[in-house]
Amino acid sequence: MLLSALGAQESAPKASKEKLRVQGIVERLSSDSFQEREKATLELWKEGETARESIKNASESDDPEIAKRASQVLKKIELQLTPETPAELSDLIQKYQEAPLHRKAIYLGSLRNRNAYFQVLKLYSMETDPRVIESLSPMIEGLAILGAREAIGKNDLSGAERLLQMSAKQHKDLIALAWVHRLMEQEGKKVFRETPEGVSPENWDFVIKSVKGDLEGALEIAEKDPETPAYAGLKLLTGDPLPWLMQNGFRENHPFASKAYLQAAAKKWRIKSLEKEDYAPFLPETEAQDQDLSFSPAFELAALGNLQEAEALYAKLSPQSMFSYFLAKEKIPEALKLYGIDAIHPLFPEWFQKRFDLLKKEEIDSSEIQAEILQMAYFLESRGMQKELKESLFPILDGLAPQNEEGFINWLLLLLHSKPSAPQFALEIAELWASGKNEPYEILMKQILGNEASLSAWRDWLKSVDPSASPQDEFRALTAFFFPHPSTHIIQEAWYAKFRKAVETSEEGEKSQHRAKIMKLAMIQMNVVETLKVWDQLDPNEKSGFRWNVMDQFLTAAGRWKEAAELLGDTDLDQVFNAEIHAYLAVTMRKGGLEQKAKKHEAKAEALSLGQPEACARLAEIYLYGQDPLRANEWIERAVRHSDFLSEEFISHLKIHARRLFEAQEWELAASCYEAIAHFSASTNFSNPDLNETAKARLYADLAKALFLLPTQRNDAIHLLSQIYHNFKSDGAIADDFFPLLRQMKLDAELAQWSKESWEIMNVVISQFPQSTQTLNTAGWLAARAKIHLPEAEQFLQIALTKSPHQAAYLDTMAEIRFAMGDRKGALNWSHLALMNYPLIDPPHDLMIRQQNQRFKKAPLPR
Repeated sequence: MLLSALGAQESAPKASKEKLRVQGIVERLSSDSFQEREKATLELWKEGETARESIKNASESDDPEIAKRASQVLKKIELQLTPETPAELSDLIQKYQEAPLHRKAIYLGSLRNRNAYFQVLKLYSMETDPRVIESLSPMIEGLAILGAREAIGKNDLSGAERLLQMSAKQHKDLIALAWVHRLMEQEGKKVFRETPEGVSPENWDFVIKSVKGDLEGALEIAEKDPETPAYAGLKLLTGDPLPWLMQNGFRENHPFASKAYLQAAAKKWRIKSLEKEDYAPFLPETEAQDQDLSFSPAFELAALGNLQEAEALYAKLSPQSMFSYFLAKEKIPEALKLYGIDAIHPLFPEWFQKRFDLLKKEEIDSSEIQAEILQMAYFLESRGMQKELKESLFPILDGLAPQNEEGFINWLLLLLHSKPSAPQFALEIAELWASGKNEPYEILMKQILGNEASLSAWRDWLKSVDPSASPQDEFRALTAFFFPHPSTHIIQEAWYAKFRKAVETSEEGEKSQHRAKIMKLAMIQMNVVETLKVWDQLDPNEKSGFRWNVMDQFLTAAGRWKEAAELLGDTDLDQVFNAEIHAYLAVTMRKGGLEQKAKKHEAKAEALSLGQPEACARLAEIYLYGQDPLRANEWIERAVRHSDFLSEEFISHLKIHARRLFEAQEWELAASCYEAIAHFSASTNFSNPDLNETAKARLYADLAKALFLLPTQRNDAIHLLSQIYHNFKSDGAIADDFFPLLRQMKLDAELAQWSKESWEIMNVVISQFPQSTQTLNTAGWLAARAKIHLPEAEQFLQIALTKSPHQAAYLDTMAEIRFAMGDRKGALNWSHLALMNYPLIDPPHDLMIRQQNQRFKKAPLPR
């Protein structure tokens, strides 16, 4: 205590001495000498933040010169400008301050482009004119978070805190500020949690508890006002979706459902059977529908589980969408009926001819007719009916070519490029057309492949590899690589063999050129097998020339994590302020055995995320990609907790969270989340409506609810399960989780009855379309997941893989069949092939195949 007192006595005179020194500088601000006044102003500016109090007092001086100069210095200090600040930045600030309203945005934009985050936020906070505030607010949104990330990347948590305290105090800003406080506490720094200006203490406390993961504490705050979105959102996350339904989710300024839907959904959640009158408001004959909202009743019916009425209504509104929907469910007769075709005695030539005749009529919407033609061409090609397609469509296009070559070429391009498409047929008729032309392949390659310089370079290379190749051979090769379909694998493999031979027989300098070409082509195709064959032949110098974060994805697809980690491990990313990049590095390092580097990047990813919902969700996906479900779950929970409950972003993250809960068999929580997802799908004005997605939201809401009820309300649970089955009996989705869970819950009688019925339905479809690889795969998947008819399922997949040997989904189904048979080694062999053939889109989009591979490695073999 005595020492403390002595220290205080020593520091007091020292502080007084400093104050006197600064006061002396202040007094010289009013010197008779201009040079002295300028010198004193600069000295005072150099004192900076430490002398703020004295400078503020001087700015209020009775001496006008002192007050003026001190005020100028104080403004510079408040804007964090120092004598060392580049003159360009100071000039921009001065121009901004002097600019009229219509020019302020120009200078503020220039400051933002120079990463002057603090100065931009400070200048904005100093504005008092409502017009300026409103016009500049879009430039401010998200800026504090951007600046805070850069400050955190430079280990300046205090700087990040300052920026966030100055921000507009939107929901995301508050989450970020609470996150920075959390980081400061982790480092043992003292945190003053003053309520930000313009934010209620309850809201700030709610945010703090949400960031800490204290859901109970956050709910206690929200319960004080049950009408708030926070209350409804948290009740939803804790297993009760009724407040969400009663509040209508996003309210009336966002997507929302009808009152009739809300009442029916709440009734359904309470396990009360929906009657005819519950569905009546959604049916056109009982209620006139607004034209703009005419699709809503179909989606509301699907979201309630009345799929039969939903399909009937949607078929009237959009036959094209419904055609694709029925195909996905293997309901072929229903799909063909939409276009007036009898599935037993289809007259495809007459149908195509009628459609082309309609195209000649000016009053007809040609885009719709064209879309129907492309849909039917896709249907026939995807179902292995090449003969029927050729007999139906080729005569029409062959007759068009002599009269209108441009129109013929246009149809050729549509059949190649459109979605859906029929590339195999398109390339076949292209060659038939070319057989009677002079230099036809020059025309075709220019029309189909486009860019002449690029095309010429590829053709020159093909010619150097095989001088005997004809224009037809070159055309087939280039279209096989750039417009692949199941039959082109034979052409691709033949040319890859030629490429490898060219490497073996070339001079040393040419070898490198050939390898580079093969690598480029294989990587464009995302062909893991061929890419790695060349990669393994490269010397260290050649490998060092590849762009960062490219080859690692090919290596990890092959399970070569150690090499990927070593490839990325020496990259200097200290100045990279992107949480996702550091998370990706963390998972790669960990899987590659470099734990210390993994921890370093993991800490960076956590800090740089700033708790932002979209960053948390992306990190969750990256950890799943790195086969780390525990960390993934933690991040997706944060994404949901930190979201604005009135945003579509919340539902986007909720979908991932619901799936994780479902996989963890947290049935009540999963059911609650899926109920909100179904509500969203049924709501108006949301983007990308998909009837199948809406129906599946109800499937999972009811499946989770049934499994939650099963131990205590068995009859209700079985009733729900029966409803699910009869909605999805011909859909491959029924095999994903439904059949395996019936087996797990020992519902053997239901499993036997329902899987037998679905198997019989699939066999009827296969008898009609025996060459449909998609249908064969669906049947194989159903059998493997239900563990029935496994030998027949294996035969189906052998046929499918004969036609499409590199189709990852089919390879994965074969792995599933072998696993169901108790053959782990066989399952892993097929799964490895699936991994090697799966398109390498930016992670985490190739998660499913990777997760399957892990399951085959670790899960107990079925009895």
